[in-house]
Amino acid sequence: MESFKVLIEKIMGFNNKKKATFKFEEDYTKLNKKILIIFSMITCLMLGIVYLITYNLFLSKFYKLEERDVVRQSRQIIGALEQDLLQLKALNQDYAAWDATYKFSMDQNLEYIDENLMNETFSTNNWNLFILVNKKGEVIYKKGFNLKTKEEGIVDKEILEHISKGSPLVRFSKPIDNITGIISTSQGYIMVSSHPVITGYFKGPIRGALIIGRYLNQDLVNRLSKQTNLEITMKAFKQRQAGKEIKVIDSKLISKVDIWSEDIGDKYMYGYSTLYDIYKRPALTLQVSKTKDIYRQGYFSMLYFMGGILAVGVIYFISAWFFMNKFIFNPLQLLIDGINDISKSKDLSTRLTIESKDEFSTIKVKFNNMLDILEKSQEKILHQSRHDELTNLPNRSYFYQQVREQLSSSKDYEINAIFFIDIDKFKSINDSFGHEVGDLLLQAITKRLKENLPQNSISSRIGGDEFIIFIPNIKSNKFAEDVAKKVISNIKKPYSINGKELIITLSIGISFYPIDGTDIDLLINNADLAMYNVKNRGKNDFEFYDLNMRNKLSKEMLIKALEEEELELYYQPKVNGVTGDITGMESLLRWNHPEKGFISPAEFIPLAEETGSIIAIGEWVLKKACEQTRRWNQMTNSSLVVAVNISNIQFGKVDFIEMVKRALKESKLNPKYLELEITESIAVNNEEEVINKLILLKELGVSVAIDDFGTGYSSLSYLQKLPIDTLKIDKVFVDDIVKDDTIAKMIIDMAQNLGISVIAEGVEREDQLNQLLKLGCGSIQGYLFSRPLPAEKFKDLLIKGNQLKIN
Repeated sequence: MESFKVLIEKIMGFNNKKKATFKFEEDYTKLNKKILIIFSMITCLMLGIVYLITYNLFLSKFYKLEERDVVRQSRQIIGALEQDLLQLKALNQDYAAWDATYKFSMDQNLEYIDENLMNETFSTNNWNLFILVNKKGEVIYKKGFNLKTKEEGIVDKEILEHISKGSPLVRFSKPIDNITGIISTSQGYIMVSSHPVITGYFKGPIRGALIIGRYLNQDLVNRLSKQTNLEITMKAFKQRQAGKEIKVIDSKLISKVDIWSEDIGDKYMYGYSTLYDIYKRPALTLQVSKTKDIYRQGYFSMLYFMGGILAVGVIYFISAWFFMNKFIFNPLQLLIDGINDISKSKDLSTRLTIESKDEFSTIKVKFNNMLDILEKSQEKILHQSRHDELTNLPNRSYFYQQVREQLSSSKDYEINAIFFIDIDKFKSINDSFGHEVGDLLLQAITKRLKENLPQNSISSRIGGDEFIIFIPNIKSNKFAEDVAKKVISNIKKPYSINGKELIITLSIGISFYPIDGTDIDLLINNADLAMYNVKNRGKNDFEFYDLNMRNKLSKEMLIKALEEEELELYYQPKVNGVTGDITGMESLLRWNHPEKGFISPAEFIPLAEETGSIIAIGEWVLKKACEQTRRWNQMTNSSLVVAVNISNIQFGKVDFIEMVKRALKESKLNPKYLELEITESIAVNNEEEVINKLILLKELGVSVAIDDFGTGYSSLSYLQKLPIDTLKIDKVFVDDIVKDDTIAKMIIDMAQNLGISVIAEGVEREDQLNQLLKLGCGSIQGYLFSRPLPAEKFKDLLIKGNQLKIN
């Protein structure tokens, strides 16, 4: 209370015998306003929190119900289709297990056809085809029928191709065998049922097979739609997007059915059912469309609920304000009045019956100080997790988050720009003046970028010398052009760093949303391609992305590049992170065009895959890498393992294993020195076929690695099944590993538990290396030790010594 006594003495003028002035009314009014503002903000914040919790918990339940309902409807459609198949199966069994059919299969008597296979029979039973096959697999009778015209037609040749000897449609071993399902032809999809031809007592011997079919066309789908009272559409099967949650239905009549749902805006939700044919291949997709009635009902219920909460909040606010006036502000006024009375009366025996204003303020100040400290600490941690440490720009993940939020709220007519910026010849700055100068230069460049970009733009540093910029709602291409020119012009003005004058230029590629794509990764990739075009034609400029940048290359150019040795392999070493010893290398394809210069793999690899050239190129890469590795191992008496990337198309070829054997034989490389890198997408498609191929590679002695692990379809279940040797931790998990190592630690622990090796790629800093070693990952690949090098330079690296130092 000592400070309170001092205050009273000052007020009453006891110290210097001077009358002190104290503006109580003014001070009280300020405090009243502050509390009113704070209380209003807290009330609004609480209402906002309640809204968010309600939206995320309450409304998500209705969304789940909507999803379940559309899945239920999809199941209903499949059930109706199964009834048709069941009817087809029953009819097939009646005819196949009939003495008359049995007799006809032996003597082909015309009476059987005349009496039983009239057009009326086909029309009544809704048949489009009737085929009898003898036990040798030869067709002894076939008839097609057009249900629309009610006339006899021909049997599609493609259907007959499904009835070749050894086909599941004619391969029966027991009289009770049957196969019913769907097959695909160029004319459409057809439901078929095949049953062995036997006697009426279901006894053999089997004389052949009877196949009847009915086209699964839009007419049948319309009938199913009317039957189920659902809006159904039949579509050709297309690969579904990753990330959809699939429910698999096992059916006795359909080999397999995948069901998933897709949300379409605020009003509709689609349910998809992918039906597999008798060969267990996806054949077609049935789509059911429904309005989101459940979700909308839940949404309106949430609004009514929030309306009630708002009304309660208003009542609460009024009541609380009344309470504060009565129990806080009025006593505070009494405190002020009491101090005034003491000041006027100068009577020190008078006592205040309430707390002093100073005590009240101290509590408030200390409490607020505590909150300030906590908030600042939290903001600092959050800022560090979202921003690049050197430039203080948003890192890649936070940039993606901000841009996606912007795009989600972008109007249809708004154009947004992506700038992909690369600093020309930045490596030479680091090599000539050291990383400290390079870091200071990056900070100076960042500052100039901020000064020359629109205020609402979002910037990020995604690599050592690469930046991406998002500029929302640009008015025209001319605006983006002006920004690019302004940036290039101002960036190349001289910099004074540590007494050195440096001049830097930029290469900028620009893409536009939604013109050049609606996915952020695609937009960045397109801008990257445009930037490479600038690099190839001299740097220090900008260029807009054009579709021709992807299409300007041709299959003929790729074939010519292979024939005229324009393609070459670069090698990036894999290093023991503790000793620096080179343990192997990854081969990376490069195209050095005589006119265009280096063409980005992002540009020509998709074309190679689209045109099929990837097969010849892939075999060349494999053979070349094997030959080079054998020579280097002999030259240095080493046991280096070369990693070769395998495309999905290349891996899917029937003769893939033979191609690997051929490359090993021609290069004379021991298989244990070859590692094939496949992606997660290969690993999860056609699981049985993939496993068989991987087992054959194991038997050869070749090792297999999963590349970019964790960025696609990561699943512990397939890791347990697939015979793989190595997981490669993707660069995206290495970039911020010092701040957040959760995912990297999980991958390393999981691999160790499964007995699988781990290598981290994209390691660029020493602190990343130290963190990886701490987590138990000692195999490293990245710019910290070496960039990808042409064969001659990699050879020089091996000759100097099989050990690398940190750059």
